[in-house]
Amino acid sequence: MFLLFGLWCLPARVACGQQLWVHDQGIVFVVPASGDFRLVVSSTERAVASAGLPLRVAVADWASGDLIEDIRDQDNHQRGGWRLAQRVIAYHQACPGRKVFLVGHSGGTAVLLAATRWLPANSIERIILLAPGVSSHHDLRRALLVSRRGIDNFYSRHDDFQAMVVDVFGTNDGQSTRSAAEVGFVPIITSPADAFLYRNLRQHPWRDAFSDHGYHAGHLGVASRTFLTYAVIPMLAAP
Repeated sequence: MFLLFGLWCLPARVACGQQLWVHDQGIVFVVPASGDFRLVVSSTERAVASAGLPLRVAVADWASGDLIEDIRDQDNHQRGGWRLAQRVIAYHQACPGRKVFLVGHSGGTAVLLAATRWLPANSIERIILLAPGVSSHHDLRRALLVSRRGIDNFYSRHDDFQAMVVDVFGTNDGQSTRSAAEVGFVPIITSPADAFLYRNLRQHPWRDAFSDHGYHAGHLGVASRTFLTYAVIPMLAAP
């Protein structure tokens, strides 16, 4: 597995040993939306740089560029998730002890959550979901086990774009229920252990104050640089 991803891992290993990255505390893997829409990527890069955080930002490519295909193709979500998981594992091997964050927007959250199937417990520092296109009943138990500081989900009941997508195509995980971008996640609790895991799911419904930071309840504002600087950067900066 390590050799298979050596072409990616080698630059990570070299970077960890170079003075340029010696003060880095970790990496943020950003998973863009369906259609290869990369607003969240550029916003995260700019927000991290402006805040002076000692974190690298890396893009987790997965999308075909065809919006409808990317929404529907669950096999591709799994393939993209597997590739992301291998990159996380390679980074941990090359840079032991450094933090790994996962940030996903819209359809990219299906890929992000798929990645957790192949990751060890507590291998991720924090997972941040922005207007996730998966079902509100998506099972987060594995992702919560993988993420040391749990999951933060930002959603809006006024996300009309996501509501339209669900009405026409369903959710990214093939369900006909409302998406977690619209109503948040419904915890799946069948045991005390599940209840313990879901204590680390923090849900952030849109509120009026978010408009002051560029997030006006729609599908894109949640991924804007201004809003990420306000809401997400403090999560990445937490000691």
